[in-house]
Amino acid sequence: MDRLQKEEHEMFTQQIGYQSVPEILCISVCPFILLFIRDTVVTYFGLNFNRLLRNLLFDFFCVVCPVIFLLTIAADHAIQIVILFGVLAFSLCFVKLSRRSLTGFTKLDFVQSRDKATTVLLLSCLMIMLIDLPICPRRFAKNSTYGLGLMDVGTGLFLASSSIAGSKALFNLSEGTKFWYTVKRIVLPSLILGLVRFLSVSFLGYQSVVEEYGVHWNFFVTFALVRLASALICTPCIGKLSKTARTIVCFITGLSFCILSHAIHIRVKPLIQTNAEGLLSLPGYLSIYFLCLGCYHACRQLEHSRITASSKAFYFTATHTFLVLTSGSILYQLGMANISRRFASPGYVLFILFMLCFCTSFSWLLRVLSYSISQGHCQPSALSLVVSSQGMFYFLVCNLVTGLVNFVYNTVRFVPSDTFSSLFSLLTGILHEIEASKRQRPTSSV
Repeated sequence: MDRLQKEEHEMFTQQIGYQSVPEILCISVCPFILLFIRDTVVTYFGLNFNRLLRNLLFDFFCVVCPVIFLLTIAADHAIQIVILFGVLAFSLCFVKLSRRSLTGFTKLDFVQSRDKATTVLLLSCLMIMLIDLPICPRRFAKNSTYGLGLMDVGTGLFLASSSIAGSKALFNLSEGTKFWYTVKRIVLPSLILGLVRFLSVSFLGYQSVVEEYGVHWNFFVTFALVRLASALICTPCIGKLSKTARTIVCFITGLSFCILSHAIHIRVKPLIQTNAEGLLSLPGYLSIYFLCLGCYHACRQLEHSRITASSKAFYFTATHTFLVLTSGSILYQLGMANISRRFASPGYVLFILFMLCFCTSFSWLLRVLSYSISQGHCQPSALSLVVSSQGMFYFLVCNLVTGLVNFVYNTVRFVPSDTFSSLFSLLTGILHEIEASKRQRPTSSV
């Protein structure tokens, strides 16, 4: 990447706007609504996709294309469009809604891990590929210090989703194998990816925001260390020492002195100060990880309890409603100005918990309605199955593709969003002129 292109890209990435909480909520639940509409259409028309490619193409046009449209051209009207999608979804419920009870709904899958993983990965991958294009509003980007954007929320929700996936190693494996399973399958590959990303960025001179994670740090390192720390804390001999870890680290290093410094040359050395953001954000990300893991474990115990499905639904709804109202009230009292993804502040952790409970409740409601319509006979979405099973792979591919495109092309000079409206007006005017000329030809010949 040449110097002029790098400077132009840095100036473009410094443009960060403000995104409201209702807009974040609407965009976050939009994939859930689209998946519900997809399932309802498949059930109503009795569609049966025998081939995976047909199922994926149908899901692409039903889910992926509307989300791309929402994140780019229609971003200024995101709330109104999501409300229309919601009205359409609940209107479809009355077309073919069964009044049967939920007795056959024995496995409620309360946390809806597949739907949540699909939503988080879909929004994360699309935002990674679109955020460097002028067609995508800059208010969706990560904030430098304080504030919230869609990508700020996506970072926390990605770790929250990984906690559900990581529950396999914590609940289903023995004490002697869970630690090494996590290290071999997750920690080491993520550390290697983080090292490769740092070396490639340094070697190619690729633009990187120091205030995001640090000089040598990146999201893959954070992800690896969070999973490593979770495995260590769950080890009996190490878990007793975890309570004082953050206090000792902050006291010894004294990173708060230089954490707000935007001057890169001040934090050239030592190594700890150059990566202060990544180190100080680890306790917050660990809190997100274990809070979500605790919620999943509670839902898991409720699901396997010997009570009726209606009682399970009541307890689940009451618990998540309480968490949403409590976390939302505390956030309202604290204010949104102190939320920082950069530091993984307590306000940020609380907001991620609020988002997780809200999305889980919303997903569960749509899943119950979908079951009432299809009675469990709807063909599952191929997009959900593929994305949720190989999420980290697609996340890595999106990062590689985005980096390659930004390195080869100057994406800042791509067509901005307002050009689409002018292009549409131009095409409409041309069509009107052609139609008018066709009408005038018979009169002129006479």
